[in-house]
Formats: sequence, C-alpha cells, structure tokens
Amino acid sequence: MAVQVCDYHDMCKGKSELTGMYVLSEKLLNAMGYKTLAVPYTEFRSSDKIVNRVQYLESKLKSFLLVKFINL
Repeated sequence: MAVQVCDYHDMCKGKSELTGMYVLSEKLLNAMGYKTLAVPYTEFRSSDKIVNRVQYLESKLKSFLLVKFINL
C-alpha cells in the first residue's frame, strides 16, 4: 500500500483531476504491485486540529482497506 498526498500542483487548476507526475507515479506504483491511496489537498485542511486530521486519515485509510483488500 502506498499513500500519496496530492498538493495544488498535482491537480488541474480549478478542477479536482490529478495530473502528470502524480498519474505517472501512481501507474508505476501499481505496476510494482502497490495499491495507492490518494489524499488530495482539497480534502485535507491544514488549519484543522491534529485530532481532526488524524481522524480524517484514519477514516480514509479504513475505507480504502475495506474496498481494496477485503473486496478482492
């Protein structure tokens, strides 16, 4: 499993689509056998308290694991 944090430059300006380098790195990781979890900057607010950020990441990770690994 690989976790990739997507910043402003990884996404199209004004859209929520991932671009260039992120897409390439995701394809390379998948080719190596990794399952990738994207954490876009639009969903992760740096102004939140640490507890809220950890809860967000926990819930995203749990749902990712359920979908990718249990429902094979």
